[in-house]
Amino acid sequence: FFRRSLFPVVTMVCCARPCRSHQLNGADLSSAQLNGADLSSAKTNPKISFCTGVMNRLPHLQKTLLKNIEATKAYNVEFSILDYNSSDGFREWMSQNMKEHIKSGKVTYTQETTAKSFHMAKVKNLAHRFATGDILVSLDGDNYVDAETCEKLLAAYKRNPNSIFHGWSGTWQDGTCGRLAVPKDVFYRVGGYDEELLPYGFEERDLIARAHHLGVQYQRVPWKAGAFELAGDHTNRKGENDLNAQNIHRSHENVTHGKFIANLTHGWGAGKIMHGIYSKSVIDYKPVHPVAHDEEREATDAQLARLLFR
Repeated sequence: FFRRSLFPVVTMVCCARPCRSHQLNGADLSSAQLNGADLSSAKTNPKISFCTGVMNRLPHLQKTLLKNIEATKAYNVEFSILDYNSSDGFREWMSQNMKEHIKSGKVTYTQETTAKSFHMAKVKNLAHRFATGDILVSLDGDNYVDAETCEKLLAAYKRNPNSIFHGWSGTWQDGTCGRLAVPKDVFYRVGGYDEELLPYGFEERDLIARAHHLGVQYQRVPWKAGAFELAGDHTNRKGENDLNAQNIHRSHENVTHGKFIANLTHGWGAGKIMHGIYSKSVIDYKPVHPVAHDEEREATDAQLARLLFR
């Protein structure tokens, strides 16, 4: 996995160092608590939030969402749906088909009202920001989950809650590489997905690499529920291979210079948001600002990283 990601030294040579206690326990309590984050240690009955951000992908959610809700109904889960200003009738479909599930809390629906084009990291960060669970799972709109998914994630979390759980099957281009489950405290600690990356590609592997350097264990936790992609993906990802290649380079540069916490300059998760299917009021959410390393430690990390990548 990491060899293909251009991070062979990160995983094969560099030992994960213990996190400082204030990082592990979530030092940025002010910003985290504002968004419902409970930055505590492992819970006995953790809640899983499946976080899905979409822009004009109604046909995908029409196939997956109701099946996913039914397949996981025995578990403490929610589906955090972020509508990135879709124009394909997605809000209307949600209001017609998800009333019961929104009322029960099984589904949360949030709409960003100003987006003009898709940006993967920004979409994922917003879906994660408004999730209320303890384990935040990035789930593409064309992916399925089931009871086995929940059991595997809960077992992995119990083994070590200071981990990232990757649902990648081990096969490239089968739609599973983006399945990344991150405990909420870890997500806030690493600064979420890097919004300074280009709009598409490599954002999940970048987060894995940065988290590794902050002492977070990587666990591959594949699940059997499938993934598919419909013809006519309307997210307008022109030149996605080129964008992915550029993001690989940017991520590599950040890691080699010890930049393991993303979005330190501008924060993450900002947007003009409507909550729910009935509200017409728009709330201007300011960005969440991660906690930076102290300068001395950051300089040391950067020096060591440069040595590893010579």
